Amino acid sequence: ATTSPMWYSALSYLRIRALGTPAATLWLVTNGIFRGLGDTRTPLIYSLLFTGMNAVLDPFFIFKLNFGASGAAAGTALAQYIALVPLIMALNKKIQINIFGQFKDLGKTLKAYLEAGGYVLI
Repeated sequence: ATTSPMWYSALSYLRIRALGTPAATLWLVTNGIFRGLGDTRTPLIYSLLFTGMNAVLDPFFIFKLNFGASGAAAGTALAQYIALVPLIMALNKKIQINIFGQFKDLGKTLKAYLEAGGYVLI
């Protein structure tokens, strides 16, 4: 057992950030596809969008809502999901396939992903 007063804050942070793992994974994959297509500008623009949202959401959750370290995790995870949507829309437009039609399968995959890694959230 640990006696550090930061233990519970760190544990809470990691649990909440783990909820953002699917968004982070899709973010990296989508960025890789853009770069593979020779487009580094589009991922940069959406990375700036994510960074800006993160810079606003983290202090809001930490200080305004008094969530502390958990607020930093929630702000970052939320910013990832929000910024991921327009990035996927841009990819959908660029490669002209129905990415959004694939979300039914993505939901099944995401469910299996979370079930397999659910112990991380405990």
